[in-house]
Amino acid sequence: MAICNIKKKNIGFDIWEFDTTFSKEVLEAILLETQLFPFSIIEGKRTDKNVRIWANQYESFGFKSLCEYFDNKYTKQRLSEYVSVDLAEYRTRIEICKDIKGSWLEEHVDDPAKEFTLQMYLSDSDISTSFNNVTTSATKGSGWFFRNTATEKHGLTPLDNNRISIIVNYVNEKWRDNNVLV
Repeated sequence: MAICNIKKKNIGFDIWEFDTTFSKEVLEAILLETQLFPFSIIEGKRTDKNVRIWANQYESFGFKSLCEYFDNKYTKQRLSEYVSVDLAEYRTRIEICKDIKGSWLEEHVDDPAKEFTLQMYLSDSDISTSFNNVTTSATKGSGWFFRNTATEKHGLTPLDNNRISIIVNYVNEKWRDNNVLV
């Protein structure tokens, strides 16, 4: 698994868009493992979501592969080079998101304890994350990331279809819930 074809884009703040290369075995495992969980609605804030799936809490092959990839020093070093902050000592938080058609998030900035935010899509979607009120689409295997300075506004207009994605955060020592950390 690797993040590749990384391109910087400024939309009022810098984000980096990317593609991923997964081994067929890992991708199939992750998608199979997500089938164990229901789709759920988000209406306003992700914290209001009634089903949250933390990759570190399952002993499955695909979720463990995600945790190992995003928590390793090489990945953190590589991403650090893009966002110009050393991510090596930050803890890793990985959420598997199964958002049902109609889900939406109000435009918001991330918690300052999140130093880095990445979203990777496991399904295609005509409507996906909006940045500064500009809606983007998503294709399976693509994603984006940014360094969080607590000023990067992003949200989600109502989804036209169900969407599966992964959110990775690198969090500092102010993060409160250690149960969701790799």
